[in-house]
Amino acid sequence: MAALDWSQCPVVESVPGRRSGAWVFRGTRMPVATVFENLEAGASFEEIVEQFHVTPEQIRTVLEFAARSLDPPPTGCSLFSTLSDCLKARFPLPRRQRTEGAEHHDD
Repeated sequence: MAALDWSQCPVVESVPGRRSGAWVFRGTRMPVATVFENLEAGASFEEIVEQFHVTPEQIRTVLEFAARSLDPPPTGCSLFSTLSDCLKARFPLPRRQRTEGAEHHDD
């Protein structure tokens, strides 16, 4: 399996001098590796969000990015959609609540 090119993941960055240049969530000091370490140790998705102050969207993006590294070369295979569906089922994003007075338009 090829190494991931984290520079292609939109929610992470590597900044020299911040965490020794490790890949962190953009605008934070939280290493991406921490998500995988905590999941492996049995932490829930919600626990990671609360403890490390990252958003569910950030975590899902990182997990989906990593899952794509398991994809075979493009040949019409639907493996990514299967992995993506699995991640969405396992780590659902909370529904956004409308704020009072917010207008809703059906297009």
